[in-house]
Amino acid sequence: SRDVVMFDASAFGDTDTINSFLVGIGTTSDMLDLSELFTVTSGAALSTYAQLIVDPANAANSLVQVDVDGAGGPNTWTTIAKLTGVADGSAVSILYDNDTTTVDQTGTIS
Repeated sequence: SRDVVMFDASAFGDTDTINSFLVGIGTTSDMLDLSELFTVTSGAALSTYAQLIVDPANAANSLVQVDVDGAGGPNTWTTIAKLTGVADGSAVSILYDNDTTTVDQTGTIS
C-alpha cells in the first residue's frame, strides 16, 4: 500500500532520511506531501519549487529540496529529505498546493 510522508515547517530544521521509498507514478508508489511548505503560483512550474538531486555524499541516494518562494524569489533551495537507494532521475510522487484550486495537486519531481 502507498505510504505518504508528510512535511511541515519543521522540515527546515534538519534533513530526514527516508528508507525503502517506492518511486513511480500512481497509487502503488509512495508519496511526499509538501503541501504545507509552499504554494505554486499560477503559471509557475512545480520544478521551481521542488527538485530531486543526486546526494553528493552517495550517488545511490537522492536529496529532496524545496524553494518556498520558487526560483525567482529571495529564498534558496533547502534540503529536507534524503531518499536512500533512489537514483537521480527517478519519478517521485508529491502532493502540493497551488493558488488556483482549493484541492491539493499531485505531481512528480525527478
